Amino acid sequence: MSFPIVLLIAGLVLLLIGLLGKIRIKDFEAGTDSIPIRVIVCLIGAALLIIAFIIYQSDKPSLPDNANTSNTNTHPAPSPTPSNANSTLTLTPTPTPPLPKPDMLIEIIIKQQQDNVRESYGEAAGQNFSDQDFKEFIKKGIPKKIVDQLKTDNEFLDVVLAIKYMTPTERQKLLNKGLNTYKPTWAQLVRIDPKGQTEKGQQAEKMIAKAIVDLAKELSKLSDDDIRKLYT
Repeated sequence: MSFPIVLLIAGLVLLLIGLLGKIRIKDFEAGTDSIPIRVIVCLIGAALLIIAFIIYQSDKPSLPDNANTSNTNTHPAPSPTPSNANSTLTLTPTPTPPLPKPDMLIEIIIKQQQDNVRESYGEAAGQNFSDQDFKEFIKKGIPKKIVDQLKTDNEFLDVVLAIKYMTPTERQKLLNKGLNTYKPTWAQLVRIDPKGQTEKGQQAEKMIAKAIVDLAKELSKLSDDDIRKLYT
């Protein structure tokens, strides 16, 4: 029998004697009728109970901080592995990059005009797009070369896809704007200015604009898959 239990029993006996005065178990009798002695005995019994409780608490083994948890393993549980070899894994689809704005068609037309038609800023030779420059422009087939290059240009094909998704009305407005993208002539400006062009220069710019618009119109009739097959 442990020491706290002995103190507990003794404390209970003394507490009962103090409260009841006398206790009798078969032929055994203990106690007193004296009130002062009963009070003292009662206090001693209570003291023994308190001491027994303190000793019992101090002797209890300390539990780990995570004793209340059902799993003492600090490592995270491994992810479940599919037991079936034919299990289908869920894959997150790769987001499709956004298409450029259809208005980029105008920027492409202007860039091709700048690259293939000499800027006109004066009347002297070499300062403008002359009749001879226009003859070379036609001889080299510049509009066709531009079309052939744009057919495999990823940026242009992105623009074509964006144009394809436009409403018919908005698409036609954009294509008409593309056809009318060219510099005015010096005669129209009533001055010689880099913001304008010679008659032949404007004619060359018109041909470039028409070639690019016709190509965009033609490609936009294809399916998305057929257009993407042209990407390089």
